[in-house]
Amino acid sequence: MNSEAALTHFIQEAIPRERSEMLAAIGQEWDEAKQEWVQEFVDGFRKWCKVIREQQLSGKKGSLGFITYSMLRTDIAQGRARYLVQASDSSWLFDAEPVEGYYDGLWAYRYLDLLADRLKLASREYKGAVHSAHLERIRLREAVHIHRVVVSLIRLAMLEASQSPEFQAVEKAEVFEVRVGEYLDHSECVFRLDLRKRDAEEVRSWLREGNEEDYAYEAFHAMDLSEGDWAGIDLRYSAFRDCCLSNSRFLDGVLIGTLWQECRLDGANFAYSLISSAYFSGCFMPSTVFRGVQGKRGVLPFDGFPPIFDGVRFEGSNLTGADFTRANLPGAVFTGATLKNAIFRGANLKGARFDKADLSGADFQDADVTGVNWNNAHLDEEDHRLLSREMGGRP
Repeated sequence: MNSEAALTHFIQEAIPRERSEMLAAIGQEWDEAKQEWVQEFVDGFRKWCKVIREQQLSGKKGSLGFITYSMLRTDIAQGRARYLVQASDSSWLFDAEPVEGYYDGLWAYRYLDLLADRLKLASREYKGAVHSAHLERIRLREAVHIHRVVVSLIRLAMLEASQSPEFQAVEKAEVFEVRVGEYLDHSECVFRLDLRKRDAEEVRSWLREGNEEDYAYEAFHAMDLSEGDWAGIDLRYSAFRDCCLSNSRFLDGVLIGTLWQECRLDGANFAYSLISSAYFSGCFMPSTVFRGVQGKRGVLPFDGFPPIFDGVRFEGSNLTGADFTRANLPGAVFTGATLKNAIFRGANLKGARFDKADLSGADFQDADVTGVNWNNAHLDEEDHRLLSREMGGRP
């Protein structure tokens, strides 16, 4: 084939193959090292918040509307992996004096260097049709896939970082966001607070409008949204804090990455929704329905680029009588949850954690419980006997 055809073949065949290998490697290390990466981010974020607070106390900085992490392509081109961090007021990009620092994303971008090395090796098969200039441009284009992994990590880390006393001490505007993106380009909200006093009925009316792209990345605080019918709604990466959503319907919803903290969700129906990376923390959820939900984890294609999704988390939630029939929840975390009489028939629970959970009367008939952590879980004698028979002597 001629040089142009060879380059096209390289782009269409070699790059996707090597990219898939790279993302698979990241996904494997993610499971092993994400807590270390999260802790490194949290430690740096806490120090950063101290700097911001000192600036505020000295009168050099007012309340914050945004903290933005920006990928610097010039740095990537020079072999660095820094993100510019800017703390700005509510005018955001128009803040003339943001507090600035850097975040080192080397833990992720070293995979970009490995990808570049593999592509250089693969290019030798194309008899000089793929030049070094081609490879450098490809490397910069492929950086977006690593960037998506960084977005996933910062989103996960903010769950812990936002609880730190240093962050709590920072003076923030009523609407505050942490965003991650490219410098002076598109960015994505990974954490949002909205403490404005909003009328619950107005919010209900707005949600009922069903506008496809209006509800993602939202934040709802201390609202009564019970008995709502939000079937099919796209709430990806939205946060509900101290809200009442009793008997609300979210059937077939896009609820990926949603955060539910200290919410009332008794009788709510999430059947057949997408809930990968959702986090239900300390929620009251008796009789909640999760039939057929999809909570896959790992590197998954979504909206064009594959972020990394974690297992759904239910730590400390009351899920008495909840229905998880045929739910796909590998790696889900039920640590310390109350699951009395919960139904898991036919559910995929590979690698899930039920340590310290109350499983009295729970039904695991035909469920896949391969690799489940049952440490210190409370099981009725009959449940224990049935599970032991299904698992060849365990738990």
